Amino acid sequence: MTEGDKCRHARRPLLYTPPASFGIPKRFCHNDRAVEPTLEKTDTAVTLSEEQLAVVRALYPWFKEEVFRRREQMMRLTAFGSAFLLLLLVTILALAPPWPMAPTVKVFAVTGTALFAALFVYLILQQRDRHRVAKRTLIELEQVLGLYEGGLYRVGRALYPTDWQTAWLHDRSTTVYVALIATLAILVIAAVVSKG
Repeated sequence: MTEGDKCRHARRPLLYTPPASFGIPKRFCHNDRAVEPTLEKTDTAVTLSEEQLAVVRALYPWFKEEVFRRREQMMRLTAFGSAFLLLLLVTILALAPPWPMAPTVKVFAVTGTALFAALFVYLILQQRDRHRVAKRTLIELEQVLGLYEGGLYRVGRALYPTDWQTAWLHDRSTTVYVALIATLAILVIAAVVSKG
C-alpha cells in the first residue's frame, strides 16, 4: 500500500504544508495524534484540527460561488456596456440629422462616450481584481483539502488536475472585455467626429 493509499483510508486530522509563495503544497497527509483546538506546527507542516477543517469546508463553497459571481459580473458589465455603445453607434449613423453637428455638441458627445467607456473599463477591472483574490483563496482552500494530492481521494491520481492551480493566471478574458468596450467607444467617437 502506498503512502497516498494510507492517507486516503485514514480518518485523522489533515496535515497541511503551506506553500512558501503561492505554489503547490509539498505534502498532504494525516497523522495519528489527538485533535488539538489550535494549529500544531512541525518543521514544514501544520496539523489542522476538526474545527479548523470544518471552517475550511464551510468557506470553500462560499469562495467557489464568489469566483463564479465575479466572473459573471464582468460578463454582465461587458454585455451592457457594449450593447449601449453599439446602440449609440447605430443611432448616430442611422438617425442623426443630415446637417452638421455643432462643435459644442461634439465635445459633449465625445466626452460622454469616453467617460462611459472609462467607467465600464474601471468596473470590469475592479471585478477582475476581486475575482483574482477569490480565486487565489479558493485554490489555497483546495490545497488544504488535498484536492490536488494524488491518492487522497482517488487511487493513484488527484481529484483535481494540478494545472488548475495556475491556469487562471493565463486567462485573457479581461483583455477581451476591455478591448471590446474600447473598440466600440472609439467607433462611436469616430462617428460623432465624422458628422460634419
